Amino acid sequence: MATYVRACDASALRKLVEATGRHADVAFRAGISPVRLSQILGGASPVIPLQQAAKLEDVLGVPHGTLFVLDDPGASELIGPYLPRPDVEGDGAETGAA
Repeated sequence: MATYVRACDASALRKLVEATGRHADVAFRAGISPVRLSQILGGASPVIPLQQAAKLEDVLGVPHGTLFVLDDPGASELIGPYLPRPDVEGDGAETGAA
């Protein structure tokens, strides 16, 4: 099941896209169609897969989670345990064997 996010500020997103370049160029670099980008910016279809939102934020040069939020607030409880925790050292690859 895919995780979806919603544009949290379509106006700010639109301004940033326009400052970055032509809509078609931004869409191409983000791996989405120009029509899809227009739908997101216009609010006609503000919900997109998390991976597309992350790529769009990469293209726009902002940290992940700046322009999009989880569409389903309850999903954060399900996702939380799978996120890396800063209080746990290591990458999880340790086996404990010496």
